[in-house]
Formats: sequence, structure tokens, C-alpha cells
Amino acid sequence: MRVSEAARMENFDINKLLGTESSKANSKTKAPNRDYYDPSIQADMYTPSNIFFVPPNWNSIASKSDPLMSDEEFEKAIWEMAWQDAANGKERMSDPEVSKLRGAYVSVVSPDRKAAYAHTMAMTGGKMPIDQTIYDSNGKRLMSYNPSGFWLPRTNDDEKARLINFNRIYQEAYAAYEAEHGKVRLPPSGPVTVKRLTSPF
Repeated sequence: MRVSEAARMENFDINKLLGTESSKANSKTKAPNRDYYDPSIQADMYTPSNIFFVPPNWNSIASKSDPLMSDEEFEKAIWEMAWQDAANGKERMSDPEVSKLRGAYVSVVSPDRKAAYAHTMAMTGGKMPIDQTIYDSNGKRLMSYNPSGFWLPRTNDDEKARLINFNRIYQEAYAAYEAEHGKVRLPPSGPVTVKRLTSPF
């Protein structure tokens, strides 16, 4: 079985979306750190707007949580799930059960996006901030809103590492099963790939 490595998280850029990004960079000006709020080029992070938005679906966005088990137990659970999937002739990287385990594994290192969102809503009176972005208390971007109607989390390095590790363990367990029992014949549903991950779910 061939499973592609988890794709890197796209950094959503509201300036590109709105077409307000400068066409030419000023070579004498240091480029802004797009991971953080910059008061010199942005409105106040709590400036409310009348932009319509849909609240986050926390079933599909990682937010800080207590670990359900130790890392060793997590890795054992991932391995056993992949081994059982191979034994059943399935590949379930997009299955809700796999997504739930992946989300629990990754959210241990996630920022508290729920708390940051709740704080922002309290500051804006329940309205969307004008730059459609949620920041933590240090001004770091945590997630941004896409006008298509969904939130895009800005996956941090620790989250990316655990996403990649989850998929590595799953792939290795699947490959180990095939090495012992022969190639798994999957249903004819197209190539087996890991879905493009903007979140662990």
C-alpha cells in the first residue's frame, strides 16, 4: 500500500484573499511576520465587522485537550488500528474513527483555539473581527475564516510533527502486515492517499 505523507498546512493569508497585498515588496523594509498580528499594517485585532460567518465546527478543528493516554499507548493504538484495517482489506485514513484517534493524538499539542475564539467573540460582541482572524494572547494567528464558510487553523510545528508521525505509524503497520501476509487487495475505489490535512480530522 502506498500512502502519501501528510501534506503541509497552508498558511491562510487574508491579504492575498482580499487582493490588498502589495504587488512589489519594498527591499528596504523588513517583511512582516505573517504568523503574528502587526498593528502597523492591520486594524485592531478586536475591531468588529458586519461580515457574515459560520461559527467553528470544533469536531473538525483541533484545540488543546488533555491526553487520553500516553504517547506509547497512542502509538500502539494507531499500529493496531492500521494492522486490523489491513487484515480487513481496508484503508480508513478518512474514516471518522481514524480521524477521532488522530485528532486526540494531535490536540495534545494544539493551542487553545476554543478559548481564543471565545475571548475574541467576547471582545467583538459576537461579531467577526475585521481581518477575519483569531489570535492568541501573544498576537499569534491561530485560525482564519474562509469566505466559503469554514475556518482554517494555522497548524503549528508540533501539530504538523504529530500529524506526520500518526501517518508514518499507520503506513508502517500496514506495510508490516503486507510483508507478513501479502499485499492487501483494496476495493476499486481509486488510489490510496492520505487526505490533504488542514486539520487532524
